[in-house]
Amino acid sequence: MDFTEHNKAGDFSISGYEAGEIEVAGQRYQQAILVKTGEVVPLQAENCQSLTEEVLNQILQQRPQPELIVVGTGSKQQFLPPKLQVMVAKERIGLEMMATPAACRTFNILLSEDRKAWAILWPTAAEN
Repeated sequence: MDFTEHNKAGDFSISGYEAGEIEVAGQRYQQAILVKTGEVVPLQAENCQSLTEEVLNQILQQRPQPELIVVGTGSKQQFLPPKLQVMVAKERIGLEMMATPAACRTFNILLSEDRKAWAILWPTAAEN
């Protein structure tokens, strides 16, 4: 499914997603990614449960920090481990977890509202 959201120039909005991949600013990714203003960073995590404290800490050290991180957990909504949720809360950053299609739409809406948001996204499972 492809969709287009009107955003300011330079924003890295999500231009599409389908089973097994996410498209951001015309580039397709088949792995977990961090999407922030003007940059997409590939992440080394098979799923949201395998995201490590070390990787999350590297994400949280980046500046300027967002006001909200939207997490797309794949085909179904899942939750980051509680320890990771606490790490984000200590930085005073909002955290929302949902299935990746909903996260993509939410992230684009936040960008269109000029909100300081990042997205951590896992592609949905490939259909059989």
